[in-house]
Amino acid sequence: MTYRDDHQQLIQFAQHLGVAGELVRQFETIPRRMRPTMSGEDLAQLREEARAAWIGTWEQLAQAREIARARGRSVGAYDHARAAAADIWVTSVETEISAWMPTGTGAYRRSVHWKAAPTTPAKEAIAALSAAVPEADGLVVAAPTPHVDLSPYHPALGWWPAFVLGGIAVGIWWWLK
Repeated sequence: MTYRDDHQQLIQFAQHLGVAGELVRQFETIPRRMRPTMSGEDLAQLREEARAAWIGTWEQLAQAREIARARGRSVGAYDHARAAAADIWVTSVETEISAWMPTGTGAYRRSVHWKAAPTTPAKEAIAALSAAVPEADGLVVAAPTPHVDLSPYHPALGWWPAFVLGGIAVGIWWWLK
């Protein structure tokens, strides 16, 4: 194996761990987007998004494990963490929505329960693989925070809303003057 092939393999390993870590973060933040007024379809969409993130996490970790194993590294700690995660396709997320119930004050409420798999095994698996191949640390830098555009321009509308609002402001100023 040449140096270039070895370095490319390390970069792939680091990328798999980086993607897995990002997917774990996504999996953890999805429940924060739930609202009691969500429809069953919206909740099902969130559940599917969480399930995809969870399965994607373990797929990325499995690929990183194979690279570590091919390099002759011990992957026993990863295997232990993977076993602790149990059946990832069944236990990733469960949801339950209760029926709308009157509160006695004329309002209604319902409960939305979200039960997700613990992320500790995934985090332990990432740590185990990082420890197995420490020379891959720092090869892949996290993606930068996306730029947030606060300008009044919207691609679908163009610049005309900004001009209209500006014209209204000038008209009000002229009228009040």
